[in-house]
Amino acid sequence: MMHRRTGKRLADFAEHGVARLAVGTAGTNLDQFVRSQVDVDFLEHRRCQAVVANQYDRLEGVRSATQYVALARGEIQNSHKGYCTGMAKKKFSKEWVMQHINDPFVKLAQQKGYRARAAFKLIEILDSEKLLRRGDVVVDLGATPGSWSQVARERLVGGGGVVDGHIVALDLLPMEPIAGVEFIQGDFSDEAVLSQLEQALDGRLVDLVMSDMAPNLSGVSSADSARIQQVCELALDFALAHLRPEGTLIVKAFHGSGFSQIVETFKKHFRRVVERKPKASRDKSAETFLVARGLKH
Repeated sequence: MMHRRTGKRLADFAEHGVARLAVGTAGTNLDQFVRSQVDVDFLEHRRCQAVVANQYDRLEGVRSATQYVALARGEIQNSHKGYCTGMAKKKFSKEWVMQHINDPFVKLAQQKGYRARAAFKLIEILDSEKLLRRGDVVVDLGATPGSWSQVARERLVGGGGVVDGHIVALDLLPMEPIAGVEFIQGDFSDEAVLSQLEQALDGRLVDLVMSDMAPNLSGVSSADSARIQQVCELALDFALAHLRPEGTLIVKAFHGSGFSQIVETFKKHFRRVVERKPKASRDKSAETFLVARGLKH
């Protein structure tokens, strides 16, 4: 069921001419359009800022200032060259790097050993919703670099540092190992990868599906909205096929065109759907998170 639904999503995407835009330089793989740990800023919906922000937010993992400058330069040189002038890129890159270096959540993540500041987004959501307890089964979609899996492990670890429960993380990109977390590297839309994920679950129903996946942005509002909706629906399809009746789905979404439709779709399948904007989510970002609890069927 899950595979057929996912295949239909991708077919629908291609039919509307969005799939080719979404993957950009990545060919036909969903990987480039389903991206983890992206804190995408729509930044007033201006094309240059939308594209460049998306490139920089790939660097959200905690690094030194020197590493950030080097990485940022490399990312921009390989970004969508036709969209921004060199001056705009330079100005925006400098502002972003300085903002990131001085970000209190970046500093706190360094202190606590989290791989990305996004860890604090999940922590706030889990605390407000009173989610995750020992014995739970968790699936982390779009897991790289692994900060959400780190948080999940902290919540489930028992005596002797052993995880009491099960955590499976998935991403197209590689992820450094985390003790007690089973990682699968592959394309979320690939049936073989989904089969691997199902084998890892070994028939267990899931208590929490969490998705920090986000699409690459083109800067074209209508196309970007369609991609965002598609990513959310892919996570939804997986959750509907694998969640316990009382399970929970957490997904990253973005305010803008199509957001209300995403919320309505979630409400058709869950008894409770709420929006959360954690403090660690930047004010100027359109990013928000939907928390859906309790399957209706």
